[in-house]
Amino acid sequence: MEEFIYFGEGLSGDQKLTAANQALINAIDDKRTIYGFWQEGKEDEYEYIGQLSVDKYKYVLENGRKVYRFEISKLNK
Repeated sequence: MEEFIYFGEGLSGDQKLTAANQALINAIDDKRTIYGFWQEGKEDEYEYIGQLSVDKYKYVLENGRKVYRFEISKLNK
């Protein structure tokens, strides 16, 4: 099983509980499938990586700011 760490939405300062971050938190209890995409660099091209499950999250101090740290697994479908 492939596992990923995803840091939530917000590139500077402490991350806020945005709609996107809340949706990932809700996906844990809802058992909602997340569709994952990967962007290499700053190009406008995205690669589909598959269906994902949000396993857990923490709001932690990382490099001097608070961030949402999501642990995500790729589903075998």
